[in-house]
Amino acid sequence: MKVYGGKALQTINASTFAYCSRLKSFSIASPVLKKIGPNTFYKDKKLKTIYIQKTTRLTKAGVKKSLKGSSVKTVKVKKSKVKKYKKYFKKKNSGRKVKVKK
Repeated sequence: MKVYGGKALQTINASTFAYCSRLKSFSIASPVLKKIGPNTFYKDKKLKTIYIQKTTRLTKAGVKKSLKGSSVKTVKVKKSKVKKYKKYFKKKNSGRKVKVKK
């Protein structure tokens, strides 16, 4: 199963995709996304990479505990945001150690 977020999506609520055992791909095309709630991908065992390459408004507080309990290993972002998002997606903040790359 693949999920693509729309261009006007601003918030993904807590635990929205928790326990989605068939979720393999998650991509968000919204440049206005501000928050990915806590435990959004909790226990999603097949999801390894999330794509948030067009998003420019996320903040450190906006991803707090968002990856806690997930299997996500990689977060792909816009090239100009890699350095900033590496700080956001540290285990201490996002709840899981992941690689952030373009």
